[in-house]
Amino acid sequence: MSINPNDISAKVYDAVNKPLKNDEVLMSEVGLIKSLAPKQGKILDIGCGTGRHIVELLKQGFEVFGIDASSKMIEVLRTKSPSIETKVIDVLKYKTTQRFDLIILMWNSFNEIALNTQKAYKLLGIIHNSLKRSGSLLINIDDPANINIPLLNFKTVHEERGYTYSQDWHVVKYIPESLTTISQEIIQVSDQKNNLHFQSKSEIRQRWWSRGDLQHILELKGFKARFVNLAVNGEIYCIGTKK
Repeated sequence: MSINPNDISAKVYDAVNKPLKNDEVLMSEVGLIKSLAPKQGKILDIGCGTGRHIVELLKQGFEVFGIDASSKMIEVLRTKSPSIETKVIDVLKYKTTQRFDLIILMWNSFNEIALNTQKAYKLLGIIHNSLKRSGSLLINIDDPANINIPLLNFKTVHEERGYTYSQDWHVVKYIPESLTTISQEIIQVSDQKNNLHFQSKSEIRQRWWSRGDLQHILELKGFKARFVNLAVNGEIYCIGTKK
């Protein structure tokens, strides 16, 4: 059985990504999510990871559910909020009789699941069938119009509770025909004496979807698509309303 790449970094994921997804970003995204669901509505987070959004949404009175292909990410989520119903599964194999008011895929979860058009169709079909008649979908991804994808390379450093969390992310292979990348993520955690406590190396595959791509494919699969901008970043937030 292959290891999910997100299993490797799950226990340090939250701290490592604080420079990119801080509390200001979280609360801005939660505000958007709340505007799309009725009070105390049912929200499903696909690719929920360690629960960045649904832990907060639960506190604010929503009925939340999370699924992720990474068992280690779900383990971290369960330590934060054991009452949240979660499932470790490949979403393309997900079946449920429940119907949700809102389904969210945040921070490139869509890119990592919908690696080609066929998988995107299947994913959106599952989502469409899992929404209530008036339900909505929220997809959040990086905007490829703002990124030199073949040369994507960034580093972050975050200090927390006496430890330094560093991340080095760079594209190692770009396939222009399929608009996909394979990126290498190297994470290190060291203490104040520069002793290394944790190190990981993993590869992440993504398909980069543009605003036009998303609008086209959502409309083909029975959604009316629109976009909103958040002041905290330049990412894409695409809302699909079930027709």
